[in-house]
Amino acid sequence: MTKTKSTCIKMKAEPETGMKVFTATAATAAFAAFYLTLASAAGFDAARYLAVFVGAAIAALWLVFSHKRVWFWSLLAAAAAVTAVCIAVNPLGFVGGFVSLANDAVALSNARMHFGIPPIAYDGANGFAFSAALSAWLGIGCVVLVKHNKSLFAAVCAAAVLLMLPFGLFPAFYAAAALAVSTAALFAADKGLTLKAASAVTAAAALAAAAVVPCFFYGGSDAVAFVRGGIASGAEALFYGTDSLPEGDLYAASGLLADSEKRLEVTVGGQIPVLYLKGFVGSELSGGKWHTTDKNVYVEDGNNGLMKYVENQGIPFTQYANYARLCGKSGRYNLKVKNVGANAKYVYAPYGVLARQGKAYYDMNLRRGIFSPRSYDFEIFASDKSSEYVTQAPWVVGDTGRTEQMRTYLAFEGEYRVFVGSVYKSADDETRRFVNSAFGGLSAGTVNAVTQLVRRYFLDNFVYAQVPDAIESDFIADFFGGKIKNANSVYFASAAAYIFRCYGFAARYAEGYLVRRAPTNETATVSVTGRNAHAWTEVYFDGMGWLPIEVTPTFFTERDPDEPFEPEQPDDPPVPVLPDEPPKNPDEELPPDVDPKPELPKQQADLLLALKILLPIISVLFAALAAVLALLIRRNAVTREKHRVLELKGEDFGRSVYSLVRRDCKRFGGFGRDMLAERGVDASFTDRFTEIIEHCVYGSHEVTPNERHFVKDYVQKVSDALSGGNKIRRLINRYIYCVGM
Repeated sequence: MTKTKSTCIKMKAEPETGMKVFTATAATAAFAAFYLTLASAAGFDAARYLAVFVGAAIAALWLVFSHKRVWFWSLLAAAAAVTAVCIAVNPLGFVGGFVSLANDAVALSNARMHFGIPPIAYDGANGFAFSAALSAWLGIGCVVLVKHNKSLFAAVCAAAVLLMLPFGLFPAFYAAAALAVSTAALFAADKGLTLKAASAVTAAAALAAAAVVPCFFYGGSDAVAFVRGGIASGAEALFYGTDSLPEGDLYAASGLLADSEKRLEVTVGGQIPVLYLKGFVGSELSGGKWHTTDKNVYVEDGNNGLMKYVENQGIPFTQYANYARLCGKSGRYNLKVKNVGANAKYVYAPYGVLARQGKAYYDMNLRRGIFSPRSYDFEIFASDKSSEYVTQAPWVVGDTGRTEQMRTYLAFEGEYRVFVGSVYKSADDETRRFVNSAFGGLSAGTVNAVTQLVRRYFLDNFVYAQVPDAIESDFIADFFGGKIKNANSVYFASAAAYIFRCYGFAARYAEGYLVRRAPTNETATVSVTGRNAHAWTEVYFDGMGWLPIEVTPTFFTERDPDEPFEPEQPDDPPVPVLPDEPPKNPDEELPPDVDPKPELPKQQADLLLALKILLPIISVLFAALAAVLALLIRRNAVTREKHRVLELKGEDFGRSVYSLVRRDCKRFGGFGRDMLAERGVDASFTDRFTEIIEHCVYGSHEVTPNERHFVKDYVQKVSDALSGGNKIRRLINRYIYCVGM
């Protein structure tokens, strides 16, 4: 008779009391730091900081008394009670607390990241009530996650740290540092280290955080900004591709015409000799790089409503077309632009488009989404005159002949004109001194006169070259100080923008592709290459919108600024009813035959807006919570079923346990000695398990306590082995596959 060696796997020892307290302390600290990271990123309201104690108390009580199941349900009821009381005492204040939290987050994000997100208008906020309820539920969620999977909770905390650090939010860094330390403590506890070893890991994490956090003090260091910019640039290059356009970087101006690869295919009909296809637009020059308008400008000083109209109606992208249509012009042409190799972030649109395509990037340019098409069809109004020769129609400067559509257009154009004047006419004193010295005074009165002066100044003092002279320090100082002699369109357009500003005109920098073709009535397709890359100056013409001004030598025909020219005349007389509807006032009354909706009081309207924002978020959170609870309940049921099976006797025990193990092995081809051995289950353990099961099934053997203990450990060992030791796979094994069981 062969003697079989009895083998028993020792169960994981119950953690010592000191380790329990360490784990509870680390988890409570992690929750508090997690909450404070979010709160500090949203503002500096003391009520939100105090609310952390509500969730921290719940987390601490549950983790200390987790061996008593009644505590969980009691604390769950306590969180629900806190929420109910906070809502019942002041429901409007509770909603206002959420709005206040969101507005603070928006304000800080606008200030640090320049998102330009408009806030929600609402009064009567109670920050503590909403924050207390939020803290309570975050506490419940954190302790549930800690109880079932400390490593997953640590991963969530680590993700929060990584999210906050690149954003450069203050004082989120301190909370993020505490979060990192408590996360390290939880990780050490989950690995089953001794109290001494876990404390050492925590101390090391604290030292690392103390060394790293000061590097990100208040708004983030230059290194963080560099990394953030690198990530953004890399993502844009991946999604949109690149071309030779410098996107406002004057240090890269020499690469403007460096390649001849095909960028666009332009199909155009009608007598259009010149097309400026606009991509990047810059409004502020700093050192040697143009930057887009700070997005905060669009939501400050009452501009929010105007910018919403820009988004909905297309001003200023369709502004000149609306103006031309109101003037009765009939010169419409069809244009198709296909992007085959240019930076696909931009929609390369001409001036005078009737309908905007792509997403309006505030008032600067049009941009496409990641999955948007790269072919665009435009209908445009094109003039046979250069922009500097365009003059205002009589109805723009006087009331004679104005129709109702013209008055509506001018009302909105007037609002936008005020905005343009406050943003695009700025120039610092040093720049004004340079320009005043170069031109011997600033006295010219019209766009045409300034254009001719600028052109003559450039012809007399600079040489056009594809590769310009390098910038030594500051572009304005170098350009007007005599350090630059060779310049290309990027330099000329940049300098001209500030010259126009010093003369009192709103101007900015634009770049894209310049298309020239012989005038013909036939439709033709033009291949646009990198040699067509170009930069120019945009000047705002009151009543008409942004139009391109060409100032680069060899690209314009010089003209005497004192030579008179005929005012622009419409092709047809103005008509009171136009074929296409003009821009509409979004606040105008409905037609008389339609019953207008009653206007809600401001407080109710704001509450309704807040609820529209809050309810979807709450619905998503509850759906996610319900899904997690469903998985936990299902997993708990499966666990109870396993425990029931493992307590059976005799033949029932043998057959049920074998079915349990075989079910776990099913997705790997079924129960097998070699398969389990490949995954780390010792073959001798499998032999011993098989022997016990066969004795139970075929020999009516009653398992001894030692054998039952071995079988329980073997079942757990097989489950862990089939998860491959990988945390993610183990999580899937525990939470996903159990649903199918």
